[in-house]
Amino acid sequence: MKTKPSIILPLILALATAAPALATPLVDANFEGRLPPRIAFAFNPKHSIDTTRAHTGKSSLRIESTADWGGSAFFSLSNMMDFTTDLEFSVWVFVEKDAMVDIYVSADVGEGVGRQSILNVGSHIKPGEWNLVRGVLRASDWHPADRDVSLNFKVKGVAWFDDLSVNIGDLSGLPGDVWPKVETAVNKAAARRVTALAPGAAVTLDARNAAFLSDTVSTDIAAPSSPGTIIPAEGMLVFAVDAREDINVTGSVQLEPDADLRPGLRAYVLADDTIVAAPNIATATPWRATYTHGRPAAAPEVRGERPPAEIQLNKFRLSKGRHYIAVAGPHFRPAGLFKKLELRADAAPAQKPLHTFALLTDPHLGTGRFEWANTKIMGASAGELETTFRQLKRQGVEYAIVAGDMTDYGHSRQYKDFARAVKRGGLPVYACVGNHDTFSQKSREHIADFIPKLFPDGPEKTDYAFTRAPLRFIVLDGSWWRGKDGSVTDHRTGGRGTSLRDGALDWLRATLAADTKTPTIVVSHYEFYLARGVSSSGCDLGDPLLNKDVMDILEATPNVIATFNGHFHNNEVAVRNGIVCIQTPAFVEWPNAYRVFRVYADRVEWEMRQISNRGLIRESALPKHALFHMLSTHEGDLAGIIPLAPPAR
Repeated sequence: MKTKPSIILPLILALATAAPALATPLVDANFEGRLPPRIAFAFNPKHSIDTTRAHTGKSSLRIESTADWGGSAFFSLSNMMDFTTDLEFSVWVFVEKDAMVDIYVSADVGEGVGRQSILNVGSHIKPGEWNLVRGVLRASDWHPADRDVSLNFKVKGVAWFDDLSVNIGDLSGLPGDVWPKVETAVNKAAARRVTALAPGAAVTLDARNAAFLSDTVSTDIAAPSSPGTIIPAEGMLVFAVDAREDINVTGSVQLEPDADLRPGLRAYVLADDTIVAAPNIATATPWRATYTHGRPAAAPEVRGERPPAEIQLNKFRLSKGRHYIAVAGPHFRPAGLFKKLELRADAAPAQKPLHTFALLTDPHLGTGRFEWANTKIMGASAGELETTFRQLKRQGVEYAIVAGDMTDYGHSRQYKDFARAVKRGGLPVYACVGNHDTFSQKSREHIADFIPKLFPDGPEKTDYAFTRAPLRFIVLDGSWWRGKDGSVTDHRTGGRGTSLRDGALDWLRATLAADTKTPTIVVSHYEFYLARGVSSSGCDLGDPLLNKDVMDILEATPNVIATFNGHFHNNEVAVRNGIVCIQTPAFVEWPNAYRVFRVYADRVEWEMRQISNRGLIRESALPKHALFHMLSTHEGDLAGIIPLAPPAR
């Protein structure tokens, strides 16, 4: 039976510069006539070698389960691995309508926790056709305590599997590995065409002023000889700019859109790691991101409207010295035909801030990778978090706030990794507890053991306040778990979900009342207020969300100017009764972003940045899902100002 194939790539392995093939096969199964060795089944699914459907050859493995939990086939990889090499698997999958398939690598992670998924892919499989599902685990994704590894096919409904391959070896050619070398090469090439920008000056640049990178895994850098060029999905056009002083810059890009008008991100415009524009293609009729079997489904196949060619840049700051301005593809379609870049520097040099701080949310330190709306790169998160802290410190940032989900499961080894990233990063950090941080029964003990100094009043007081003049911050721990009977526990239970601890609202009122003059920002992992509604891509994000109990208290306090939160992994900024409510997207998952704030005597200015390794950003993005509406959801959410004067209520 011939059907149109589909390909699901949790990491983009079909690259211009292909990753090297892995040399050592662990499993090679074509399911011709018999079951392969090392396969077993759990939860009693019906299984057979089926000759009615095959991807190649004459037969495939058929699994059927009607149980609520589903049934599983698994291949034991124990005693076949030494956890010092990369692992790659691929399998072709065919499903009937409404069937659910989960394909994942799991291990016993120790600590009495039991089995846990290390790599999870393949939950988005098109019915009625053969889908190629591939997954990769880097050696760094494993943990020394991991044991009893298996590759698992979980099925609810009916599914067929064919041409399974599992290999180990070296995958050092993946985007995150090669990006540092590529970045050096493209910046060196761009520097040969450097442009100076002084206060009050304006420049108009075209492709002949830039270096062109057709793919972020290739060091084949071009020097365009014509003014325009098409920027591929993973391509970049990079301009070197020398700022003669600290300057504030505005401008625009002329970019004719590609013929692919699916809604979502159209292109990135970056000043180093700062996102100065992230225009979307929008639909005339709102659409909704949906869920399948409890997970985000791929974006619907709808067509947006053709946008104008001109893209306005947010005002951004360049410190004195060399910078790189890039126009980059959005991963899932070409950015379009680039024509020109205009930059205009303010006449007055940029004002020096009193101090600068960063806000990060949802780094989810852990092991492996997990497919969600995009791919959560938990195993790479610790190293990238340390790199980000080091970079921020070099740039003069004084401290960072991490607004929850520091870890993925709240295990001791994850808190050890977080503590190590903070120590090596060398930047003072203030922590906030998220729901994932209390998944384990001993999570709060681990907080006390490994990161006690990230809570200024001690790890027992995870609601706290601190002052960094001219600001005061109040941090709320909303990750206590409410049981069905209304009782509160300090870790995840099967009750009603997370909440503030008993007495937290009274503590908040008293803490706010103790100082009604200092401009105050309140931080939690969870939303205070989200306007939501129809986003810049036409995606309907849903009705507004309001934590009324907390917001009523904040709105009754004259000096509360802003709230910070994470949790939902997407970007949003909204204003309610003068309070600027800022939700920062996830660090661990595309768009892999965070915010930097510059504090002045009368205001706080902020901007959005992405992690510096654009190869890892590429690995985290899932073009197959095309869920690229999460970076910029409304106008004004990439940069802005929070006045320090008491807002009108």
